[in-house]
Amino acid sequence: MLSFLCLFALAQSRLMMVDEVYPIPAGEWHFFRIDLEQRPATVTARYDAPTGAGHIRMALVSRNDLEHLARGLPQGALEIAGPASSGTLRHAIRVPGEYAIVLDNQLGDGKTPMVRLRVWLDFGVPAGPNATTLSPPRRLAVFAISCAVFFAIVFFAGRKLLAAFAARGAGHS
Repeated sequence: MLSFLCLFALAQSRLMMVDEVYPIPAGEWHFFRIDLEQRPATVTARYDAPTGAGHIRMALVSRNDLEHLARGLPQGALEIAGPASSGTLRHAIRVPGEYAIVLDNQLGDGKTPMVRLRVWLDFGVPAGPNATTLSPPRRLAVFAISCAVFFAIVFFAGRKLLAAFAARGAGHS
C-alpha cells in the first residue's frame, strides 16, 4: 500500500509548494525560495492582500537577481504581477536552478498587510518552446511578403515559359 502511495505521489504533475500568510511591512519585501534542480516546471503563484493594500508586487526572480535585490543593486525578473491587492503569475522554467518568489511592499503606505501567498509547480511542462502566434500586423506582413514572392516567381516563370514557347514555335514554322 505504501509503495502505491509513493508511485501516486511521483506520478502527480502538480505540487503545492506554499499556502501561507505573511506580514509584509511597508518598505520591505519577503521571498520564498524555489529549487528546481531536476526537471523543468511551470511556476504558478498567486497573492491576495486585504482590500486597500494595493501596493503589493510579486516577482519570480533567479537566485542572482535575488542576491542583487538583497544588496540593493539593480535586478531583473522573469515575471511580475502587481502592484495591486492581488495578482497571479505563471512562468515556464526550463533551466534548472534556484529561483524565488518575492513579495514586495516597497510602495506601501505605512501599513503591514497580511498577504496570502500560494505557489505551486506543474511538472507537466512540454519539453519544447512555448508556441505563440504572431500579432495581426506581423501576420499581414508575412501574408503580403508571401504573396509578393509567389507572384514574382509566377511572373518570371511565365516569362521564361512564354519565351521558350515563342522560340519553339518560331523554330517549327
